[in-house]
Amino acid sequence: MRRLQFALAVVAATTALQAAGQAAPGANFTDMWWAGPQEDGWGLSFVQHSPSNKAFAVWYTYDPRAPDTTTAATTDFVPLWFAMPDCRWTTPLACSGELYVTIGSPYGAAWNPAVHDAKPVGTYAFNFTGANSGAFTYSVVVPAGLPSTDPRFGLPAFAGVKTITRQPF
Repeated sequence: MRRLQFALAVVAATTALQAAGQAAPGANFTDMWWAGPQEDGWGLSFVQHSPSNKAFAVWYTYDPRAPDTTTAATTDFVPLWFAMPDCRWTTPLACSGELYVTIGSPYGAAWNPAVHDAKPVGTYAFNFTGANSGAFTYSVVVPAGLPSTDPRFGLPAFAGVKTITRQPF
């Protein structure tokens, strides 16, 4: 009986230590998120992994460095995606992490690991106010002196907070 009590105590202590390292999410926020039709064209894909309580997000927007030469409009830019892996929960409604910009082989082309790169470029945070709403905070700060081959080269510094909602389907 003492062995069983000891084993249960070890399991309880281990669970408590894991829980102290990161909060558990208060809801399943997995979905597509946006600022609404007033800011159509950019958004966020947010995916939670239940066993680890981690989340992965992608912010899809437009690259201010690269006008789209395939259209006549001078205000069109090529897509830019920021990867946001390992969103760590600090409260049941908030997680944050490091923001990355990536480059790699285009879809449909042969995979070339020599052109793949992911570089940190800032930070992000999600602060949900409920199951269907929240705020997305971002800060892009690019170091100086980067070679032109670095995916961060020429990216301007910018920061902000966007009110987000689940994108209806």
